[in-house]
Amino acid sequence: MPDALATIVIGLMLGYVAVKLTRRNRHLLSNQAIPDRYMAQLRDRLSATAGVAGVPRLDAVYLGPAEVLVAADVRMNPELTGDDVAAVLARIRADAARVLPIIARLYLTPVPANGRT
Repeated sequence: MPDALATIVIGLMLGYVAVKLTRRNRHLLSNQAIPDRYMAQLRDRLSATAGVAGVPRLDAVYLGPAEVLVAADVRMNPELTGDDVAAVLARIRADAARVLPIIARLYLTPVPANGRT
């Protein structure tokens, strides 16, 4: 009798964990946005980069349990040349890969400092 009760309790615990994991993975697979506090930190990190005048648009969604896709419009300083813009964007990508390995894909679109795209 004790073995049967222990088996039932273990089965119920495993069922509970399975339901919780299923719910979490369903949210991750349905393009759940990352929390606002992380968005603010990411926006601040991008804006603090030399050569970047601001980040007018930033979108980030989970691709999986440990993967995030980030797409951002990055307002560049007007005095930068094309090569400078490319170097700044490459530096942002390299820093993000090193510091924030959860970012699986980072799409940056440079936009003019005057805001017109």
